[in-house]
Amino acid sequence: MLREGEAIWREDQLIPIDRNGRLEEVYWTFSFSPVYGDTGAIAGVFVTCTETTKAVLGRQKVDQTQRQVLASFEELPVGHCHHQYREPHVPDGQPLLWSSGRAGHLVWRAPEEIVDKPLLEALPELAGQWFDQWLQAVIDTGQPYIATEVAVDVVRQGRLQTIYVDLTYQS
Repeated sequence: MLREGEAIWREDQLIPIDRNGRLEEVYWTFSFSPVYGDTGAIAGVFVTCTETTKAVLGRQKVDQTQRQVLASFEELPVGHCHHQYREPHVPDGQPLLWSSGRAGHLVWRAPEEIVDKPLLEALPELAGQWFDQWLQAVIDTGQPYIATEVAVDVVRQGRLQTIYVDLTYQS
């Protein structure tokens, strides 16, 4: 860094340290920036660091909890879908679809055909069947939409078939 004169920034880096006689896994955010002297040459390095262990462990715990919740959904005897925006809290009109294996079976799609895709890209045959409008209304108003025995035309085994589903959209 001293030769190039470029600053370095690293977030949440695991750097074990010896505390109270034992090695602890500690996370740090740090930067190194060149300090220029009177002649314009690099005369030193300014170092800043912050311990971020609590924040990192907190995020890891949330991630683990989310994985456990999603795994429990996989065990449900029904199909389900979860929509999320590409960037949290930035509605862009393109919610992504996350689906359990059972939901994939319901519409005869492999996970890679529907997961992480906008609803109408994953299931283009839903266009004109109100599903995207119902979803957008829930996104816009925050009010749930619940319906039972809704007829839906889906492509299964290469042909359009009508199936009946119970559905709940909620934010």
